[in-house]
Amino acid sequence: MDIVKEMVASRGGKIFSGLTAAFAVFLLLHASFFWSYGVDLVDEESFVHTWEISFTESVMSSSETTLIGDEETYDYAYTSERSTLEERMVAAFRITVSYAESSGGAGNPCDSVTASIKPSEMPAQWTNDSTQISGNSDDCSDIVLTLLVYPEYPGQPVNERGVKEDDVLDKWEIQDYGVGNLVCQVSVDTTDGPTSSIPLTGSDEGEEVTVTWERIEFSPDASRVD
Repeated sequence: MDIVKEMVASRGGKIFSGLTAAFAVFLLLHASFFWSYGVDLVDEESFVHTWEISFTESVMSSSETTLIGDEETYDYAYTSERSTLEERMVAAFRITVSYAESSGGAGNPCDSVTASIKPSEMPAQWTNDSTQISGNSDDCSDIVLTLLVYPEYPGQPVNERGVKEDDVLDKWEIQDYGVGNLVCQVSVDTTDGPTSSIPLTGSDEGEEVTVTWERIEFSPDASRVD
């Protein structure tokens, strides 16, 4: 005991005692932190939770108008680039083909217009039952085509199970879908009116057709339910 007392009383002993005391305080603080936050930390990092995934949609659109002659076909081209997505994903494409009888002939009926989206290598839901890539009109009504893109995209909030927010959002943050080129082929078949054979009245030789491309985009957000 006398030897121990002399060691503690010496300069080296005091340093050793100080270090020992500091280490003991560190252990106490560490234990206190774990007691206060450890359970929450383990809960956040190790247990599966229910998350509500919501979606915010936006639309990017562009259009092109072309005069298409009788029995002619015109290819309207569209390019969907990843660089324009920023942090959004592509949910679907909506293509509207519109026209009006513009021949000016008295009593001329609406022409017949046919439109279709040519299949391409763009990753999309080409065979989905709700995908509509062809249509026609003979009464000047719009032709609306729809190409679904993102797999299983619901449009409405859904619940997912996962440990962390990143785990449940990964499924909805793939930007490969809907990137590439699309072509909408539009054909016109004019229909002459009853006065088209009368001199100076003229016949219907074509139609002005406008194609509007709408890229429906979304960004996901997750909030914990339990």
